[in-house]
Amino acid sequence: MVASARVLTIPEVHNLPLFRGVSPAEVQRVRSLARRERVAVGAWLFEQGQPASALFLLDSGRVRVTQSGPGGQQVVLHLVSPGEAFGCSAILHERQYPGSAEVVAEAVVERFDAAALRVLEREVPQVAANALGLLAARVRDLRVRYREAVTQRVEPRIASTLVRLVQQTGVVEAGGGTRIGLRLSRQDLAELAGTTMFTVSRTLTSWEQLGLVEVARQRVTVCDVERLTALAEAG
Repeated sequence: MVASARVLTIPEVHNLPLFRGVSPAEVQRVRSLARRERVAVGAWLFEQGQPASALFLLDSGRVRVTQSGPGGQQVVLHLVSPGEAFGCSAILHERQYPGSAEVVAEAVVERFDAAALRVLEREVPQVAANALGLLAARVRDLRVRYREAVTQRVEPRIASTLVRLVQQTGVVEAGGGTRIGLRLSRQDLAELAGTTMFTVSRTLTSWEQLGLVEVARQRVTVCDVERLTALAEAG
């Protein structure tokens, strides 16, 4: 890992969920505590079961947080977008990371190690409160995904997943439609929706023919959010 030339400005940091309600002076202090790193594709920032020793903020790139079961089955817990914090277990004093964080597109991260977190807790306690809120939101998201996996047929599950990603990361395109604002492989979508990559590929091809979506390499644009939402609600 090497130091990155990319540095978040004070307004950028101040507007991020992790630092909501933090004063400009506290933002300045926060910036001084972070270690900024550029991380290559394939690197693991932490692995499931390792001591939770650092909190991360994604500046750019893409990180996938996964959890593996006893038999090696893997599920995507969260696809991290730029501006999001992850590894919140460290600031919440959990002993271990519950999942693994893999860089899947070259990333710039802000790393807050254990010493930095102690300073944050003492001098900027709002950050710990925000981290707890972020973790609660992700638990709610997992609860919704579990309910969908139990109660919905597979196509509505895929539709629900895409609609949720549009709401969380959507970028309105000049030519129409809303692009999901992160790189999304078919395997990622399959794991998020609790199905197989073959089923995702078949479904996206069908929806593309109907004009619901446009699919490129690791890019999905939703052309008709209302119709896709109706599919999701059909169950």
